Amino acid sequence: MFFFQPFNCGGSARHLPVPLPPEFANGPLVLDIVQLSEYAGENVGSKRHSETVYRKGLPWNIMAKFNTKKDSTEKWLDFYLQCAAPKEEPNWSFKCLATLQIVSQMNGTKDWTGKFSDVVFTNKLDAWGFYTFISFAELMIPSKGLYDEYGDKVTLAIDFTADETENCQNLKDKSVLES
Repeated sequence: MFFFQPFNCGGSARHLPVPLPPEFANGPLVLDIVQLSEYAGENVGSKRHSETVYRKGLPWNIMAKFNTKKDSTEKWLDFYLQCAAPKEEPNWSFKCLATLQIVSQMNGTKDWTGKFSDVVFTNKLDAWGFYTFISFAELMIPSKGLYDEYGDKVTLAIDFTADETENCQNLKDKSVLES
């Protein structure tokens, strides 16, 4: 079930769908990249996105892609938290902290983890994460337990918080943001 809330942070009012009830927006974002071996063979830069969740009235998702470093053919997994707010809303900004993980698929192995804090997301900086989170070769090492070879998949997860900055205080005043 969805309802529409006004979104106005210094620009014209827009209406964004926001899922109800809000407690469903809690917890980590999750992206299962299935048929990983096929996906890794696609063109470099081909993106995958998780389902979108709404937090603080804005849409958030995981964005992942494989890339190569300059002057190299070795593939690396790029892993980002992305705010997919409308570009027409120029003045929104949220300070985020996040833990990005490749979830272990095997008992006795650890998740592959990266963290960031105090990153301010805006319409000009709508994604933040790691350009070379892990090499494809390292991701595929069986003893690391990150790749499910039988399901040919990897699971990415991001747990994050987003706090409005002063630029978006009027969102809270209009009851778009939840306390």
